[in-house]
Amino acid sequence: MIKTTIAASVMALSAVCCMAQHTETPLVKIGNETYSLEEFNTIYEKNNSVAQFPISREEYLNLFIRYKMKVQEARSLGYDTLPDYRRELGDYRSELIQLYMCDSTIIKEKRAAIEERLKMEINAEHVLILAREDASPADTLAAYNKCNEARELVLQGLPFDSIARVYSQDPSAKQNGGKLGYFTALQMVEPFEDAAYNTPIGECSKVFRTSYGYHFVHVIDKRKWSGEMRLAHIMKAKNNRTVDAKAFMDSLYTLLKSNVDFPAMAMKHSDDQQTANRGGEMGWIPLGVLIPQFAEPCRGLANNGDITLPFETPFGWHIAKRLDFREGREAAVVDNMIARIHGPNWLRTLGREAYIDRKAKELNLRFNEENVAELEKIFANEKNSSAIVAKIKELKGNLLTYDGGAYAASNGAEIFHIWDADKTVEENKKSLARNILLTYCMENLEKIDAKFHYAYEEYKDGLLVFEITQRNVWSVQPDSTAMQQRYAANPKRYTKGATFKGNIYFCSTAADAAKIRAMVPVSPRKSKKAAKYAYKIVSGEQVQGGTYDDYLWPNRPQPNVVIDGVFTDGEAQSIEAVRALLSSDCQQIAEDKWLEELSKKYKVTMLHKL
Repeated sequence: MIKTTIAASVMALSAVCCMAQHTETPLVKIGNETYSLEEFNTIYEKNNSVAQFPISREEYLNLFIRYKMKVQEARSLGYDTLPDYRRELGDYRSELIQLYMCDSTIIKEKRAAIEERLKMEINAEHVLILAREDASPADTLAAYNKCNEARELVLQGLPFDSIARVYSQDPSAKQNGGKLGYFTALQMVEPFEDAAYNTPIGECSKVFRTSYGYHFVHVIDKRKWSGEMRLAHIMKAKNNRTVDAKAFMDSLYTLLKSNVDFPAMAMKHSDDQQTANRGGEMGWIPLGVLIPQFAEPCRGLANNGDITLPFETPFGWHIAKRLDFREGREAAVVDNMIARIHGPNWLRTLGREAYIDRKAKELNLRFNEENVAELEKIFANEKNSSAIVAKIKELKGNLLTYDGGAYAASNGAEIFHIWDADKTVEENKKSLARNILLTYCMENLEKIDAKFHYAYEEYKDGLLVFEITQRNVWSVQPDSTAMQQRYAANPKRYTKGATFKGNIYFCSTAADAAKIRAMVPVSPRKSKKAAKYAYKIVSGEQVQGGTYDDYLWPNRPQPNVVIDGVFTDGEAQSIEAVRALLSSDCQQIAEDKWLEELSKKYKVTMLHKL
C-alpha cells in the first residue's frame, strides 16, 4: 500500500529536467502560445486514424489552428478557472493515470502465458510442511529442512504416498497419499503452479514456499487440457436403501435411449438435490477437475445429446448427458479465473509495477548503498517498531536519488512500512523504488510521459472548446429572418433527392485545388494529371442526403475541394421541413464569423514545415 505521506518527501523535478523528458519541435505560434510538431502529429494520427473520411495533414492543420484559437480565447475569459471545469479535469486525470501508468505489453505477455498453460493439465502429488508467513527464522528453517528430508527419501526411491502419509501436513494426505489429481493453471497459488509446470514428468521439484508453508511436487503426468463440458446427470445415491441403484439405473438408461425426456427423469428420480430441480444440469465443468470415476465416462461423449451408460462413483450410480462442449475458454472465463486466484487487480498491478520499473531506469534512479546497508542493520538488530523508526530517523542524507529528485533516508515511518525483514535487500530496494516513484509519477506524469501529456492536454483543451463554443455558437438560436435569408441564398442545398455524378477532388491546399480547377474538363471523368494534386478522389453518383452533402450542396465554400461533374435538381422543400438543417447552417456561419474575429486577435506564424 502506498503511504500518502511519501508524497511530502518526494522532491519535484525542476522545470529544466521536466522539459528534458520529451523534446518538442515548435510548429506554429498562435498569439503568444507555441504548439509543437509532436503535439500536432499525436492528435492528427489519433483522430485521423479512426475518421470515416481521413483528411490530409495540411487540411488538418487549419482545423488545429482554429481549435487552438478557441482554446486561447476560453483561457483569456477565465473558463479554465471555473469550479466545474477544475473538478471534471481532476476526475479525468485520475482515470487517465490508471490507463497510462500501466505497461500493457507485460499484461498481454502474462495473459498469453496463462492461456498457454491453460491448454495443459497436470497430474501431480505433493508434500506440505506448514510454516506461517510470520514464522520465526528458526521455525522457518525447521520446516524447510523437514520438507527437504521428505524429498530426499522420495529421490532415494521410497514410495511417494508412504512418505506423504508420514511427513505431509496437508490434512488430506493421510487418505490420498498426497495425490492431487489433474489440475490446470489458475487452480493453485502461483508458486505451486510455477513449480508444477516447470517440473518434467516423473521428476520432483525443488522445495519451494507458498503462503501455506514449504512444498515439493512430484509430476506424474501432463496432457492436453480436456476442455469443458456442459453436463446434466441423474444420480442414485449409495445411501438410498429403497431401490437397487444399479438395476434402477439400467432400466432408466433403457427408457432414456427410447427418447424419454432427460430433464423430467432427473427432476423425478435424481438424488442430487442441487441439480435435480434444474433437470439434472450441472453447468460448464472442466473435465480435468472431475473425479476420474465421473470424468472418464464423460470423455466418451462425442456429440451433444449423447448419454453415458450407468457408471459408479463413490457417491452412487450416475447417467450423464452431454449438453455442449468447448475446447477453449472464453475471455470472461479466463478473467474470472485470474481474479479468483490472484485478485481482480493483479494484472493491472503487474502492468503498473513494470511501468514504474521502466521509469526508474529512465529517471536514472540510484540508491545510496551506505544508507541501504544501515537500514539492513537496523531491521536485523532492532525488534521494537518504535526503536526501528527512531533509528531510521537518525540517518543522514538521501536513501535514493533520481533525475531532479531525491528521497531522504530519515523518513522513518514510511520506510518502516515498506521494508520487509523477511525479504532480501534487493527485493526491499525494488519495493522502495516502486512506492516512492509511484507517488512521484502520479503527481508529475504529464512532465515525464509525452503520451500522457498530449492526451491530458487534448482533454483540457476539449473541455474549454466545448464550453466556449456552447456559449458562442450552439446556444445561440438563429431567428426566422436569418434562416429565410440563408434558405433564399442557397436553395439547392435544401432540396430533396438531388443527385451528382462525377468526381470530388480533396486537396491539401487551396493552391493544389486551383491547379485542378484549371485542368479538369466539363464532362465528368477522372484526370490522371489532376489526381497528382489530390490526396483523395471520390467518383460516382451521390444522392443528396448522403455523406458528401457539405461538399456538393455546400453550407459554405470549400477552397480545398474541387467538384467536377453533373448535377440533377431535386424537389424543393419548405423552410419548416428543413428547419433543423437551416439552424445548423446558420450556426456554422456564425462560427465562421467568430473564427474570423479570433484570427485577427491571434496572429498565426508557422515555425516549421509539416
